[in-house]
Amino acid sequence: MIPNEENSLRQVGVYLASPLGFTTYGAAFSKRILEEVRAAGLTPNDPWSTPEGAELMRLLAAEADVSDIAAVNAAIGLANQLLIDRSSAVLACLDGSDVDSGTASEIGYASAQGKPTFGYRLDSRLAGDDVACVVNLQVEHFMIRNGGSIHRSFEAALEALRGHFA
Repeated sequence: MIPNEENSLRQVGVYLASPLGFTTYGAAFSKRILEEVRAAGLTPNDPWSTPEGAELMRLLAAEADVSDIAAVNAAIGLANQLLIDRSSAVLACLDGSDVDSGTASEIGYASAQGKPTFGYRLDSRLAGDDVACVVNLQVEHFMIRNGGSIHRSFEAALEALRGHFA
């Protein structure tokens, strides 16, 4: 890669949509994703790395009052919205028996702003509405309508995203 291309890619903010932070194993994979997105010359905007997310985990572990948790939930929703607003694209984990509802809403929000979403589905289960869909057909539509795509490997999704902005 030539130096100017590297600099222009560093300006591409990528929102990392996933439910990975909810489990210990998922959080470990999420850290790997952060490293690989940086290594690809892109800037990750990770909702799992925000102060609001850390505060929620602290409150949940302490079995805090529901009203305190609700206030942090609202702050997380706004923080994630602002991360998507300042991102150029979304890189989404599509695993699960169905795409995570938070991830699906983030995909829809980004799509409404004209931002492409590049997804990876490592889950071998069928999750589409029919044999022509990898995931829910509406989620697929919102992913590809702005130039995004769906892949069966994280590496392929990252390369497609990188190629989109190169």
